[in-house]
Amino acid sequence: MGRSPVTEPFLDLTTYTDGIRAGWKTGDVYRLIIHEAPRLFHASSREQQRRILRRRPPLTGTPWDAFLAATVEHVAVLHGHQPPEWVEEPERFLDPPWMPTQNRYARAEAFGYAPAAFIRHGALPDPADLDQRGGERHAWNASTVTGSETASPSAGEHFSLIGCDGRKMGGGMMRQRRIEELLASFAEFDDGLRRRKVRGHIYLTGRIAVAFAVRANEAGEVEYLGAGTVEEAVTETQGIDAAGDWLTEVGETLGAADRRTVPPAVWNTLHLVVTGAGASHASAAKFAVETTGRWR
Repeated sequence: MGRSPVTEPFLDLTTYTDGIRAGWKTGDVYRLIIHEAPRLFHASSREQQRRILRRRPPLTGTPWDAFLAATVEHVAVLHGHQPPEWVEEPERFLDPPWMPTQNRYARAEAFGYAPAAFIRHGALPDPADLDQRGGERHAWNASTVTGSETASPSAGEHFSLIGCDGRKMGGGMMRQRRIEELLASFAEFDDGLRRRKVRGHIYLTGRIAVAFAVRANEAGEVEYLGAGTVEEAVTETQGIDAAGDWLTEVGETLGAADRRTVPPAVWNTLHLVVTGAGASHASAAKFAVETTGRWR
């Protein structure tokens, strides 16, 4: 009996880049990349998924290059693959961040609750558009964070899921050991934020770590809480008073010496995201929430 041919993947990312260059409408491009692509990827076999990831789509010279890279990085990690090398091309990162919609409520939700890959690339979807049909394990929104009673993952569980650990981030033995210690501390920190029903953000730009938190108030509006809530959770879970020193160590250990290099996402849950981000992303998040929800 002859060997069965490998079935070609029925998701071809170049279809989207061809459409972008042909002038497809913004709403159509958005719907296809954020809805169709994850669902087709999720429906593909493991081998098909690998073949999809290997095929580099050409650049279009538009913000969609970052949006497509972010989507692919997110679905790759979600399904246990290492993201392809082409998502690291400098042209696939935006600073300041960009979002296809001008709906201010969707923008506040996006800056508060989008998965790490989108924050990292500076191209944000409405997180409500990510659903189980694309393989999501939960909804990325304020109500899920507020109502979440599930325990936070351990460092080992989380990093086996996203395919990233201290051994893959380079550096000598001492740095690798400290990275692994930080990953373990993130699991405790994540749990402290879960109890507060907030989402903490730590953005790495160069070797600087910037932190803030968001939550939904009783009216369902997204509130920006600044760094204070993050520092309280650090003090509680790490047993230290100098939260600023801990954040400095996070930046120096997990950041990048070259500010032009966007550090990888190293934690990505409902309650905590730790990722590289453009220098203006934190201030853009603050502005988006301030002009939509309530300020504290």
